[in-house]
Amino acid sequence: MLIPFVKASVVAISLLCVAVSTLSAGDDSPIKSPVISADNSPEVIAAARVIGGATAAKDARAGRLRIIDYGEPEPIALGPVIRVPERYDPETGYRMFGITGCEATGLFRAEVAAYNEVMRKWHAEHK
Repeated sequence: MLIPFVKASVVAISLLCVAVSTLSAGDDSPIKSPVISADNSPEVIAAARVIGGATAAKDARAGRLRIIDYGEPEPIALGPVIRVPERYDPETGYRMFGITGCEATGLFRAEVAAYNEVMRKWHAEHK
């Protein structure tokens, strides 16, 4: 029977994504919106964009230059430990900062998008 195997695989992959995201963060996340949000109204999304942009501007001024990444990172299995290799944004050369697992709703994505837009703008202005 293939169905129980598929369900078990989905659960295992979901748990792996959560475990990898926790290990890949390395330092405090600049994104404060919840990964999964019930309220994704236009007003809430707009507020998240403002917060993401302001946080990125503050981080850039402080020299914390990074691009936020979320989704499914490519883990490396080292025995019982899973490690996410350090990655860099091809556009800016800034370190990619992985902060979440496999799924995210609009609120979180909006804050991340605004953060990354400000970081890329900072890079373009300060090359």
